Amino acid sequence: MQDGVVQLLKALSAIDGVEWLRLLYCYPTFLKTGLIDYIGGEAKVCNYIDMPLQHIDDGMLRTMKRQETEKEVRALLAELRRKIPGVALRTTFITGFPGETDAHFRRLADFLVEMEFDHVGVFTYSDEEGTAAYGYPGRVSKETAQQRKNELMRIQREVSRRKNASRVGQVYPVLVEGLDGDCLLTGRFAFQAPEIDGQAILEKTHAEPGQILPARVTASLDYDLIACAEEPAKLENR
Repeated sequence: MQDGVVQLLKALSAIDGVEWLRLLYCYPTFLKTGLIDYIGGEAKVCNYIDMPLQHIDDGMLRTMKRQETEKEVRALLAELRRKIPGVALRTTFITGFPGETDAHFRRLADFLVEMEFDHVGVFTYSDEEGTAAYGYPGRVSKETAQQRKNELMRIQREVSRRKNASRVGQVYPVLVEGLDGDCLLTGRFAFQAPEIDGQAILEKTHAEPGQILPARVTASLDYDLIACAEEPAKLENR
């Protein structure tokens, strides 16, 4: 599977007109060294990894029937950051899964503070008849699950605000998407996936949807960035 994915990425990268390739929903067990090395060395593959972790406590991971452990996740994250310069990391977590205690949640919250992911989505557990978890003991109330979600999102908002502020003044390629409902020109940097991450709000920029051009970040919001087009010669980061 790994060799097949790498070969597919190589074939796609060779197509004229294909400029950005992005891997989404990569389970930790999917991200092997060969694929990581290829992503880090191929300019057309965005330095971006979307890896759903769901939790970090080993007991909860076993209950969720995940194959990885906390130790393995930490090692993988370190490898990604070491081998893919400036990699943007996105993940998702679930709160309120049956059996999740306050101690399990606290471990997850501390992990989120420590790891400083670029993008995070959080979902509350929802019963679905016919699934294995439907009959699990240790039910967590919807109110508690929502409170835990809110706390994780509060933590991530602070992380995102700080990371975005550090990008002010930098120049990155931006993919122009078009006008939004407020008649603002918007786009995406390579470290922003469509629909699930923040976006770039482009000021003083005249461009057509689909263009990729260098833009300097001039201001930051909690999740979005404000930028202005630059001369191509000023491009500094991919």
